[in-house]
Amino acid sequence: MRSLKKIVCVLFTLIFTMSPLNAFALKESVWDKFDLNNIFYYDMDGEVCIPSSSNVSGSDIFMIGDSITVASESELKSKISGIEINAQVSKQFGGTNNNNKSGLQILEENKDNLRKVIVMALGTNGSVSESDIITALSIIGSSRTLILTTNYKLGDENAYNSNNSIIKTAAEKNSNVKVADWAAAVKNSPEKYIVNSDQYVHPTNEGKTLFAETIASATNGSGNGAIGSGNTLYNGNKILSDESLQLISKNQSVYEKSANKYNIPWQILAVLHYRETGLKVYNPSNGQGVYQLYSYTAGGTNSNAFKPAGDISTEEFQRQTDIVAKLIRDRYASGLNLNTDDGVKTFFFRYNGTAEAYIAQARSLGFTEAEAKRGEGSPYVMNLADEKRDSSKNPNWKQIRTDNGPMVSANQQPGAFLLYAAIGGSSGYSSCSTGNSGNGDLNATAIALAWPEHGHGLTARDSYKTALADVGLSNYGDYYARIGASCDAFVATVFRYSGVDPGFTCCGISGHGATWNYVTNSGKFEEVPNNASSLKPGDIRLSEGHIEMYIEVNGVGKIASASYGERTGEIGNFYDNSATFKAYRWKGN
Repeated sequence: MRSLKKIVCVLFTLIFTMSPLNAFALKESVWDKFDLNNIFYYDMDGEVCIPSSSNVSGSDIFMIGDSITVASESELKSKISGIEINAQVSKQFGGTNNNNKSGLQILEENKDNLRKVIVMALGTNGSVSESDIITALSIIGSSRTLILTTNYKLGDENAYNSNNSIIKTAAEKNSNVKVADWAAAVKNSPEKYIVNSDQYVHPTNEGKTLFAETIASATNGSGNGAIGSGNTLYNGNKILSDESLQLISKNQSVYEKSANKYNIPWQILAVLHYRETGLKVYNPSNGQGVYQLYSYTAGGTNSNAFKPAGDISTEEFQRQTDIVAKLIRDRYASGLNLNTDDGVKTFFFRYNGTAEAYIAQARSLGFTEAEAKRGEGSPYVMNLADEKRDSSKNPNWKQIRTDNGPMVSANQQPGAFLLYAAIGGSSGYSSCSTGNSGNGDLNATAIALAWPEHGHGLTARDSYKTALADVGLSNYGDYYARIGASCDAFVATVFRYSGVDPGFTCCGISGHGATWNYVTNSGKFEEVPNNASSLKPGDIRLSEGHIEMYIEVNGVGKIASASYGERTGEIGNFYDNSATFKAYRWKGN
């Protein structure tokens, strides 16, 4: 049996060796990423991956500031309970003045005990350079988020253009850099928020509150998950009205009950309710219900249709909320980590249809391909996130308002992700996970267990070794399965260790073995088209002699797999094997 399995895996490798290559240029420094089967492996050093967190609080935030922070310290601590602040008048980002330590010096002195999120509210007292930001990032490391504030001077709105431009460019280039856009928040009514005296940069009483809200919104929507604490657009306007916030609070227990049942953030349900029926608890006449479930109800015509029209009971509202929560878990958010901002953005983009026109719009605005595929160019997801995504500021920011209709000027309704953040949903983190057992995320677990590059042979990544032991495969009878150098062992470990399917059967692919039979006949998986446009993270691709997983790394499709007797889990580029492989998606018990 072992010999047969080895032969099949060798043939599998030879098949890929004969596959045509895509044309591209490859620099010499990554020549060693090339494998026998013409797959180029993902270079983890080229990306920044931030551990996910759904419970970032003020105790996770360290803020360094100047006189603006000093003036607003009381408001900051009120908005973000537990925040640590080191602020001093005239403090600079990189320079020193009269024994006033720079922000960089403070980072260096505290580098062994830094919190998850670092806020540097500096720049009013001197320049901020690209090299300063690079130095800050090198001190805090890629596992933390750096938030930088823009600055504004009353009577001279261009005074800090250079600093602000450098800060925004750093955020565009680095996925763990975010902007707390104080300049944008005050510029529409600067006299209201900035004192008309002294240096013309210090906040009024109203400005202190707005400054604290701007920082809270950038760090975590609120710092403690409270509804409405981060309810401010980039221009200082409210995202949600007080009436809407009150209705969300009134319905929160319903959202939470369904969210807890299906392990999703309750804020997603609140946003969908707001976007689809304006937070009303009633059935519209189209039969599609509170959440306007078109596919589920076949446009309101099948037996699932929600009738009669009109107000509904709390019990019926709960039933419909359960239905949409299950659909989110099983369909729309399949393979996504909804405890991360990137995962939530991708979910909303999927829910709205993932229009290619919006992907193209994101590219035109300078977003990366991964960011484009997460919905950064979709008004449904990110409308009014900043000036370039505000049609009143950028006439080229467009929206499809009717099915199959043209792109026209976008409306002034905040995007779904902004609504989500306004009620405390934003985690402040990108899609990644440490792979801890039971995280419920196939995509993140596969990334955490597999080597990001080729060349490790039979040596498993430490996280993979831990997972093999945790799920009981380190004691399996077959040697290669025990060390993780077997395609079925890798996939089984991902499913078990993530907590998605602790009973995933291992091992055996060749000859319709146990794993092959489990995927095809257990009833827990459904066959889906095996092509790049249809696959979702966590989907299995299966042949007579091999099993592997489709994943996405920062929005880019990849393949995670091991090979019997050849290598443990590794990540490689996506390739088309639809002629010989079928694809399967987890649908649950």
